[in-house]
Amino acid sequence: MGGSDYMKRYVKKLFNNLGYEIRRANNKEVFWQIDTAFNNLYEEAQMKTQMKATDNILRRQRHYTLSYLLKNIDLKSGDICELGCWRGLSAYQIASYIRQKNEKVDFYVFDSFQGLSEIRQVDRYEYDKRNPDNIRKQFACSLESVQGNLREFNFINYYKGWIIILGKNWTKICQK
Repeated sequence: MGGSDYMKRYVKKLFNNLGYEIRRANNKEVFWQIDTAFNNLYEEAQMKTQMKATDNILRRQRHYTLSYLLKNIDLKSGDICELGCWRGLSAYQIASYIRQKNEKVDFYVFDSFQGLSEIRQVDRYEYDKRNPDNIRKQFACSLESVQGNLREFNFINYYKGWIIILGKNWTKICQK
């Protein structure tokens, strides 16, 4: 082992003992990969909503964007609503943020809890041979299951129904 390799190991060990991590300058990591607070919450949310088995890089990236957006809004300026929640992964992140900030804010979750709406030909990829009903049902999760996944947050207001129909009653719903 050359002198420079020994020096690199020594410096790395020294900084590690001081609580720092040395990384190569050409490392291609992105923010969400090294954001410990985000990753801890995301992992917790996945476990609580039974989503761990379906984790993927694109979803993690979307949820990091959600986390970033939450940090940049003024919770006092209005209500928060989620349109479509599947098992509640993003709702868990949003509710955790609201709880962490200890703000009084109305949080609404709207979903059919029956999966996707009818899939029309225009919604499909030309060569997609999958059964549309199977695709629709893949994203179904009962209201009771979602409420169970999010049971630690007693401030979430749930509304069951198709969003297009519920949308006609936004004012009535949000004034309750």
